[in-house]
Amino acid sequence: MEGKNVLFINSSILRCGIHQYGVNVAEVLMKSEKFNFMYAECDVFSEIQQQVLLLKPDIIIVNIVSLEEFAQMLSGLRKFRDVTLIALHHEPAFIASVAKIMDIFDAHLIADPTMKKENPYSLISLPRFIPSYSANTKKNLGSEVVIGSFGLVGRHKGFEKLIRIVQEEFDEAVIRINMPAQDYVGRGKSTYAINYAKELSKLVKKKNIRLELSNEFLTHEGILEFLSANTLNAFLYDDLGYRGVSSVIDYALAVRRPICITKSAMFRHIYDTEPSICIEETTMKEVIKNGIKPLERFYEIWSEDAFLRRFEQILEEVLEKKAVRS
Repeated sequence: MEGKNVLFINSSILRCGIHQYGVNVAEVLMKSEKFNFMYAECDVFSEIQQQVLLLKPDIIIVNIVSLEEFAQMLSGLRKFRDVTLIALHHEPAFIASVAKIMDIFDAHLIADPTMKKENPYSLISLPRFIPSYSANTKKNLGSEVVIGSFGLVGRHKGFEKLIRIVQEEFDEAVIRINMPAQDYVGRGKSTYAINYAKELSKLVKKKNIRLELSNEFLTHEGILEFLSANTLNAFLYDDLGYRGVSSVIDYALAVRRPICITKSAMFRHIYDTEPSICIEETTMKEVIKNGIKPLERFYEIWSEDAFLRRFEQILEEVLEKKAVRS
């Protein structure tokens, strides 16, 4: 079983959280000593076919960005009868709409550690993983309170709420928000993000509250540097129902700064901290005071090593089950 070639297929849609998650996951998986992981970005079936002919994988993992848009491409995978096919999902609420192509795959993974083992589509739950970040590169924080948040621009991200609550709790503070345009909102046009930034700027009323907005699409390292410079990182999303788990928390955990969230379902994997980090149950001042103690248990269970070990275990189990069926 060892030495199997695994092709991880991601989309090429750069400004997309699922794409970025796929890039980060692939980098971790390529550290495996049990499997030979390879990475490719494909948006149409002909590109997948070309990669398969070139790399001759034993296993293909497809990072699913949009099942409805990818349905035709995924159907072509039926041609690879001798290859073990695995889908990596992110939005459990959307899977039912494309159940007709579920049988293409030998297994279905979901990037959600809260998924119960018994579920309608036999989804295999993956742990989250925290990107490695050297403590030596952490910025030394000054006495100024700096509240940060980031995410591809979207009105459900709660940036208005963030500005309001900071002004309610603090007389002096800096609010830093990085919100680049994305390919699915405003058609990827930076003007959408720029106009939204102008709206947010008008919400600052207190003299000593400073708002710093940026629309730059940060690199992986840039995001970590941005988050590390903040006293507190806050993600106050609206609750959109049973959506996929948000990957912003992975980055925020990496820099080991206090985190404040809303009880949006997208943060369900870190609801149960003690003391609470949910703004509905506490304050930003209290979260800052408690530091990273509420988050400490996540650092070990979602480390890159733990993620890689679990992913390797899942692949071994999928291959064993397929061999038994054969």
